[in-house]
Amino acid sequence: MIRKDITGFIIIIWLSPVLYCQNLIQDTPKEIVDHQIQALSEQSDNIFGKDIRLVNGRIYFPPNPLADGHPYFKIADWTKGSVTLNGKTFTGIKLNYDIYNDHLLFLDESQGGLKIRILLNKNQVTTFKIEDHTFIRLDLSYVNHIPERQYFEVLYRGEVSLFKKWTKQFEAIARQDYPYGRYSNARVTNYILKDDELFKFNSKPSLIKILGDQRDRIKKYISENRIRIRKATDQEMVELFKYYNSLIP
Repeated sequence: MIRKDITGFIIIIWLSPVLYCQNLIQDTPKEIVDHQIQALSEQSDNIFGKDIRLVNGRIYFPPNPLADGHPYFKIADWTKGSVTLNGKTFTGIKLNYDIYNDHLLFLDESQGGLKIRILLNKNQVTTFKIEDHTFIRLDLSYVNHIPERQYFEVLYRGEVSLFKKWTKQFEAIARQDYPYGRYSNARVTNYILKDDELFKFNSKPSLIKILGDQRDRIKKYISENRIRIRKATDQEMVELFKYYNSLIP
């Protein structure tokens, strides 16, 4: 019932300024029309939230709400961030990232105090940022053989790029200390995007195999800089990939 009411409300708000402006344009100077459009846009924002394009998603209901832990990236609370959606970037909005389901969430707040958790449409999101973490949506338009649209954290973008994939698992087995199940700690998997293919690595041998065209130089760089791939910092890996990309003819 809530979803139906909200959908109808969205349509009304979206259609009203369009129909109103069509009548104005016939016999009103452009400056006045622009002023009226701006006023209607501000009124819509005050009533419903940040932007009609942001709320073009589904109402989000947290999975397994009684479970121990949470399904989110870093913390369960909302964090100010930014998102690029349908080519427009929205900043200073409240976001969270459900890494269990790979969902980006937006908290829509009206001046009346109404708060609605919106699951943003993954088909329309291209990038988003939470704190100092930048994410990109990858799909078949970027990557061959990827099974579905997915969000990846961007560590380095170049001819050969470095990404992280964040995930959590849910353990449904009930125990005395968590009778409704629990979420695992966040898990991170490293990926390389090379020649339009995603390659997973978790060790020095698997990394060197992927970057095999520069095997000797990469091995030397890792040795000289004393990088332990399994425990390397993000900055160490970024510098390694900057170096590798500088070797590409």
